Amino acid sequence: MELDQILTNNVEEIVHETVTKLKNLGHPLTNKLEYSVLSNRIRKLVNQSVAAIKSGVDEGFINYMDDIILNRSGEGYSFIDMQNIMTVLRDKFIEIIERECYEQPDKIVEYLKVIINFTGESRICMANAYIKVRENTIIQQQQALNELSTPIIPLFDKIVVVPLVGTIDTFRAKQTIERLLNAIVSEQAEIVIIDVTGVPIIDTAVAQNLLNAVNAARLLGSTCILVGISPDMAQTIIKLDVNLFSDIITNTNLKKGLETALNMIDLEIKPRKKE
Repeated sequence: MELDQILTNNVEEIVHETVTKLKNLGHPLTNKLEYSVLSNRIRKLVNQSVAAIKSGVDEGFINYMDDIILNRSGEGYSFIDMQNIMTVLRDKFIEIIERECYEQPDKIVEYLKVIINFTGESRICMANAYIKVRENTIIQQQQALNELSTPIIPLFDKIVVVPLVGTIDTFRAKQTIERLLNAIVSEQAEIVIIDVTGVPIIDTAVAQNLLNAVNAARLLGSTCILVGISPDMAQTIIKLDVNLFSDIITNTNLKKGLETALNMIDLEIKPRKKE
């Protein structure tokens, strides 16, 4: 009898014994699951494993592992937790093989090699799946941080403010420009105030990124006002011979920039008259 058939004939025993052993390990996430829920999960894993043992670890099995790791990691299972499940399952496979083929030692050796190879490949699949999950998490966190560090703030009708904080690298500059253009369209902004007070260093790369943002806004019909340039930044720009600000309105701080923006659209802020 072939290995996959031996395992298929003993699926329910494998599921029951594996679930029982996992419950005995005392893992809090596993213990909180009802027996039927955990059994269904293990049964799917057993069936997928048997199919992979028969036909090889293919794209279907890899996708199945990706889905499992994505779901289980979301529940709090670590890489070690999932490896322990595969270890318990492997041990049960070996037990079944030794019992069913006890009169065929050559078959036992042959099938054990298959199980060992499959276990190794499945562990690699799990490791790769966890790497994908971790990379996706890092990307999502980075995107969230970028959105927090570069907010687009509608300040008045037709005026938006972009306060920049921290280092402006190429990736962040591109994302800022995209978000700025979307905000210009959605807010119908005529004036964009870019505040660089929180940018520690302005070098050639940062200057070019600012120029790209200004030019992109100009293409949509918005005028940019640059505020917050410190004396050190001004000296650096002069030394770098960067002709960035020749046709851009600049102000010392956000207050002055807002006053300029309001004047450009014929608005002003006045105290209310007391009745």
